[in-house]
Amino acid sequence: MAQQHSAFSKKHIEEVTAARRTLLEELNLPPAVIKFIRENNTAIQAVVICFFLGICGWSYYDYHTTKQTNDAAALYYQAMREPTTGARLQVMEKIVTDYSSTGSALWSRIALVHEKSPEEQAAELEKITKDVSRDDPLYPLLQYDLAQCYEMKKDPDKALEIYKSLAEIHGFGGISYLAMGRIYEQKNDVESARDMYEKAKSQLELPSATKGRLEGRLGRL
Repeated sequence: MAQQHSAFSKKHIEEVTAARRTLLEELNLPPAVIKFIRENNTAIQAVVICFFLGICGWSYYDYHTTKQTNDAAALYYQAMREPTTGARLQVMEKIVTDYSSTGSALWSRIALVHEKSPEEQAAELEKITKDVSRDDPLYPLLQYDLAQCYEMKKDPDKALEIYKSLAEIHGFGGISYLAMGRIYEQKNDVESARDMYEKAKSQLELPSATKGRLEGRLGRL
Protein backbone atom coordinates (compact mmCIF):
# COMPACT_ATOMS: atom_id res chain seq x y z
CA MET A 1 0.00 0.00 0.00
CA ALA A 2 1.43 3.41 -1.05
CA GLN A 3 2.40 5.66 1.83
CA GLN A 4 -0.05 8.58 2.32
CA HIS A 5 1.42 12.07 2.79
CA SER A 6 -0.29 14.99 4.50
CA ALA A 7 -0.60 18.25 2.59
CA PHE A 8 1.28 19.80 5.50
CA SER A 9 4.21 17.40 5.43
CA LYS A 10 7.66 18.61 4.38
CA LYS A 11 7.16 16.92 1.02
CA HIS A 12 4.86 19.82 0.01
CA ILE A 13 6.73 22.68 1.72
CA GLU A 14 9.49 24.58 -0.02
CA GLU A 15 12.56 24.57 2.17
CA VAL A 16 13.67 28.18 2.80
CA THR A 17 16.89 28.66 4.68
CA ALA A 18 17.39 31.57 7.06
CA ALA A 19 19.70 33.22 4.51
CA ARG A 20 17.03 33.06 1.75
CA ARG A 21 14.10 34.29 3.83
CA THR A 22 12.76 37.70 2.86
CA LEU A 23 9.98 39.96 4.17
CA LEU A 24 7.48 38.01 2.09
CA GLU A 25 8.36 34.80 3.91
CA GLU A 26 8.38 36.60 7.27
CA LEU A 27 4.78 37.71 6.57
CA ASN A 28 3.84 34.04 6.17
CA LEU A 29 2.24 34.68 2.78
CA PRO A 30 1.16 31.65 0.73
CA PRO A 31 3.82 30.49 -1.74
CA ALA A 32 1.52 31.29 -4.71
CA VAL A 33 1.18 34.90 -3.52
CA ILE A 34 4.93 35.25 -2.99
CA LYS A 35 5.54 33.89 -6.50
CA PHE A 36 3.01 36.32 -8.02
CA ILE A 37 4.58 39.31 -6.24
CA ARG A 38 8.06 38.39 -7.38
CA GLU A 39 6.98 37.82 -10.98
CA ASN A 40 5.07 41.16 -11.11
CA ASN A 41 7.36 43.20 -8.88
CA THR A 42 7.87 46.06 -11.37
CA ALA A 43 4.18 46.49 -12.14
CA ILE A 44 3.23 46.40 -8.46
CA GLN A 45 5.84 49.05 -7.63
CA ALA A 46 4.50 51.26 -10.44
CA VAL A 47 0.94 50.97 -9.10
CA VAL A 48 2.07 51.78 -5.55
CA ILE A 49 4.05 54.82 -6.76
CA CYS A 50 1.08 56.10 -8.82
CA PHE A 51 -1.24 55.64 -5.84
CA PHE A 52 1.17 57.52 -3.58
CA LEU A 53 1.57 60.35 -6.09
CA GLY A 54 -2.21 60.53 -6.46
CA ILE A 55 -2.65 60.96 -2.71
CA CYS A 56 0.07 63.62 -2.62
CA GLY A 57 -1.48 65.46 -5.57
CA TRP A 58 -4.95 65.43 -4.04
CA SER A 59 -3.58 66.64 -0.69
CA TYR A 60 -1.78 69.52 -2.40
CA TYR A 61 -4.86 70.43 -4.44
CA ASP A 62 -7.01 70.45 -1.29
CA TYR A 63 -4.43 72.58 0.53
CA HIS A 64 -4.11 74.98 -2.43
CA THR A 65 -7.89 75.34 -2.82
CA THR A 66 -8.41 75.97 0.89
CA LYS A 67 -5.60 78.54 0.96
CA GLN A 68 -7.00 80.31 -2.10
CA THR A 69 -10.45 80.48 -0.51
CA ASN A 70 -9.11 81.80 2.80
CA ASP A 71 -6.82 84.36 1.18
CA ALA A 72 -9.62 85.62 -1.06
CA ALA A 73 -12.01 85.91 1.90
CA ALA A 74 -9.40 87.90 3.84
CA LEU A 75 -8.96 90.28 0.90
CA TYR A 76 -12.73 90.67 0.52
CA TYR A 77 -12.96 91.56 4.21
CA GLN A 78 -10.19 94.09 3.66
CA ALA A 79 -12.09 95.56 0.69
CA MET A 80 -15.20 96.04 2.83
CA ARG A 81 -13.14 98.02 5.34
CA GLU A 82 -11.57 100.36 2.78
CA PRO A 83 -12.63 103.98 3.48
CA THR A 84 -13.00 105.00 -0.17
CA THR A 85 -14.89 103.48 -3.10
CA GLY A 86 -11.81 103.60 -5.33
CA ALA A 87 -9.67 101.65 -2.87
CA ARG A 88 -12.45 99.11 -2.30
CA LEU A 89 -12.90 98.49 -6.02
CA GLN A 90 -9.14 98.18 -6.51
CA VAL A 91 -8.95 95.37 -3.94
CA MET A 92 -11.96 93.65 -5.51
CA GLU A 93 -10.32 93.77 -8.94
CA LYS A 94 -7.30 92.05 -7.42
CA ILE A 95 -9.54 89.34 -5.97
CA VAL A 96 -11.15 88.73 -9.37
CA THR A 97 -7.73 88.55 -11.06
CA ASP A 98 -5.82 86.46 -8.52
CA TYR A 99 -8.59 84.30 -7.01
CA SER A 100 -11.02 83.88 -9.91
CA SER A 101 -12.34 80.46 -8.84
CA THR A 102 -13.44 81.51 -5.34
CA GLY A 103 -16.78 82.69 -4.00
CA SER A 104 -15.18 85.97 -2.97
CA ALA A 105 -14.24 86.60 -6.61
CA LEU A 106 -17.86 86.04 -7.65
CA TRP A 107 -19.15 88.54 -5.07
CA SER A 108 -16.43 90.99 -6.16
CA ARG A 109 -17.51 90.69 -9.78
CA ILE A 110 -21.09 91.47 -8.77
CA ALA A 111 -19.98 94.48 -6.71
CA LEU A 112 -17.88 95.78 -9.60
CA VAL A 113 -20.83 95.42 -11.97
CA HIS A 114 -22.92 97.77 -9.85
CA GLU A 115 -20.41 100.54 -10.52
CA LYS A 116 -21.11 100.39 -14.28
CA SER A 117 -23.89 101.87 -16.40
CA PRO A 118 -27.17 99.92 -16.81
CA GLU A 119 -26.13 98.86 -20.33
CA GLU A 120 -22.80 97.48 -19.09
CA GLN A 121 -24.40 95.96 -16.00
CA ALA A 122 -26.80 93.84 -18.04
CA ALA A 123 -24.02 92.46 -20.24
CA GLU A 124 -21.77 91.64 -17.27
CA LEU A 125 -24.58 90.07 -15.25
CA GLU A 126 -25.44 87.85 -18.23
CA LYS A 127 -21.85 86.58 -18.17
CA ILE A 128 -21.86 86.05 -14.42
CA THR A 129 -25.19 84.21 -14.51
CA LYS A 130 -23.76 81.70 -17.01
CA ASP A 131 -21.06 80.83 -14.47
CA VAL A 132 -23.59 80.11 -11.72
CA SER A 133 -25.58 76.89 -11.43
CA ARG A 134 -29.38 77.18 -11.36
CA ASP A 135 -29.27 75.27 -8.07
CA ASP A 136 -27.04 77.91 -6.49
CA PRO A 137 -28.95 80.15 -4.00
CA LEU A 138 -27.24 83.12 -5.68
CA TYR A 139 -28.82 82.38 -9.07
CA PRO A 140 -32.30 83.89 -8.45
CA LEU A 141 -30.73 86.98 -6.86
CA LEU A 142 -28.63 87.49 -9.99
CA GLN A 143 -31.72 87.01 -12.16
CA TYR A 144 -33.64 89.61 -10.18
CA ASP A 145 -30.70 92.00 -10.44
CA LEU A 146 -30.52 91.37 -14.18
CA ALA A 147 -34.24 91.98 -14.68
CA GLN A 148 -33.96 95.32 -12.87
CA CYS A 149 -31.06 96.26 -15.16
CA TYR A 150 -33.25 95.67 -18.21
CA GLU A 151 -35.95 97.80 -16.63
CA MET A 152 -33.45 100.62 -16.23
CA LYS A 153 -32.34 100.06 -19.83
CA LYS A 154 -35.96 100.66 -20.89
CA ASP A 155 -36.28 97.09 -22.16
CA PRO A 156 -39.48 95.95 -20.38
CA ASP A 157 -40.04 92.90 -22.59
CA LYS A 158 -36.68 91.40 -21.67
CA ALA A 159 -37.31 92.22 -18.01
CA LEU A 160 -40.71 90.50 -18.18
CA GLU A 161 -39.11 87.41 -19.69
CA ILE A 162 -36.69 87.13 -16.76
CA TYR A 163 -39.34 87.87 -14.12
CA LYS A 164 -41.58 85.13 -15.56
CA SER A 165 -38.77 82.61 -15.21
CA LEU A 166 -37.91 83.91 -11.74
CA ALA A 167 -41.53 83.55 -10.57
CA GLU A 168 -41.18 79.76 -10.94
CA ILE A 169 -38.45 79.65 -8.29
CA HIS A 170 -39.77 79.05 -4.78
CA GLY A 171 -39.69 82.17 -2.64
CA PHE A 172 -39.40 84.63 -5.54
CA GLY A 173 -42.96 84.57 -6.84
CA GLY A 174 -44.08 87.58 -4.80
CA ILE A 175 -41.44 90.06 -5.96
CA SER A 176 -41.61 88.73 -9.52
CA TYR A 177 -45.39 89.11 -9.88
CA LEU A 178 -45.15 92.52 -8.24
CA ALA A 179 -42.49 93.64 -10.74
CA MET A 180 -44.45 92.25 -13.68
CA GLY A 181 -47.56 94.07 -12.49
CA ARG A 182 -45.60 97.31 -12.36
CA ILE A 183 -44.28 96.80 -15.90
CA TYR A 184 -47.71 95.95 -17.31
CA GLU A 185 -49.13 99.00 -15.59
CA GLN A 186 -46.46 101.15 -17.26
CA LYS A 187 -47.41 99.55 -20.59
CA ASN A 188 -51.07 100.48 -19.90
CA ASP A 189 -52.04 96.79 -19.94
CA VAL A 190 -54.45 97.09 -17.02
CA GLU A 191 -55.86 93.57 -17.24
CA SER A 192 -52.41 91.94 -17.11
CA ALA A 193 -51.32 94.30 -14.33
CA ARG A 194 -54.33 93.36 -12.20
CA ASP A 195 -53.67 89.66 -12.85
CA MET A 196 -50.06 89.98 -11.70
CA TYR A 197 -50.98 91.97 -8.59
CA GLU A 198 -53.59 89.37 -7.63
CA LYS A 199 -50.99 86.63 -7.98
CA ALA A 200 -48.55 88.65 -5.90
CA LYS A 201 -51.15 88.96 -3.10
CA SER A 202 -51.44 85.17 -2.94
CA GLN A 203 -47.73 84.64 -2.31
CA LEU A 204 -46.97 83.80 1.31
CA GLU A 205 -43.49 85.37 1.31
CA LEU A 206 -44.80 88.84 0.45
CA PRO A 207 -45.05 91.08 3.58
CA SER A 208 -48.52 92.04 4.81
CA ALA A 209 -47.71 95.74 4.46
CA THR A 210 -46.89 95.25 0.78
CA LYS A 211 -50.13 93.32 0.25
CA GLY A 212 -52.01 96.20 1.87
CA ARG A 213 -50.47 98.69 -0.57
CA LEU A 214 -51.40 96.35 -3.43
CA GLU A 215 -55.07 96.56 -2.37
CA GLY A 216 -54.89 100.33 -2.81
CA ARG A 217 -53.18 100.02 -6.18
CA LEU A 218 -55.73 97.49 -7.40
CA GLY A 219 -58.50 99.84 -6.32
CA ARG A 220 -57.04 102.58 -8.53
CA LEU A 221 -56.71 100.41 -11.65
